[in-house]
Amino acid sequence: MSYNICLNKDKSIGKVVFIVEGDKKEHSLLNHIFVNILDYSLVDVRRNKYPVSKYISESNSNSRVFVISSENSNILSAGLDGKEYLDRVFNTLYTDYSLDITNAAVYYIFDRDNESNMYSITEQLTKILKNSRDNETESNGLLLLSYPCIEAFIKSSIDDYIAEKIDSPKSLKTVVNDAKYQYHKIDASSIIKACNNMLLGIYDMCGYDLNTKDLDNFAHIGCTLLDKENQLYLDQKQYWLLSLLSIAFIDLGILTIDSQPT
Repeated sequence: MSYNICLNKDKSIGKVVFIVEGDKKEHSLLNHIFVNILDYSLVDVRRNKYPVSKYISESNSNSRVFVISSENSNILSAGLDGKEYLDRVFNTLYTDYSLDITNAAVYYIFDRDNESNMYSITEQLTKILKNSRDNETESNGLLLLSYPCIEAFIKSSIDDYIAEKIDSPKSLKTVVNDAKYQYHKIDASSIIKACNNMLLGIYDMCGYDLNTKDLDNFAHIGCTLLDKENQLYLDQKQYWLLSLLSIAFIDLGILTIDSQPT
């Protein structure tokens, strides 16, 4: 079963910020997607490392992606605990690259790691970080979790969909490494496949076909997925393999869903 998904490589997206948990894997993956496949300009900010690295696209210089490491890997750094650190980074990027964070789409990419990210805090942030551009009284930003880690996206970009369970980030990383799944093997068709697999996973868990209008307030679906995954972990010490990274590509219009699955 598959959705009819189109990749719009020439889509202009303005300035977009990804705040990521890790300092290596997420950066390498997003650099590969946005620079090597989509040819967007990109500024890469690793944790406490300056100067930053940058790539300026000749074909789409007005679309600029900023990939920024959070202060640490704990999901608390996506909230108030990481605000001071992120404010310093944003001030530097405003001076150097005219990044106005209030006028950018913002995505927080974090793992659902039960050992380091408490359920109660994760649920609270899922309810707060519900829209990439406007959270009313809160800062703009959409929290997109990976169950159990970002390697879920890499695997889903290569394999056909099955409702697969995994017990920990360590186990998934071992599976991905042993099978030689590598981010640099991802191409345009892989991005579409990862999105299709995500949509099928959401349908399996929620019984619901994602609509672009759902991204105006993703909290309901985000919390439903979190609850389903948390219950499975409590019952079986496992997670359904799922990455929500593709939500960002749909939200930005890079991916469009033309029809329901057939």
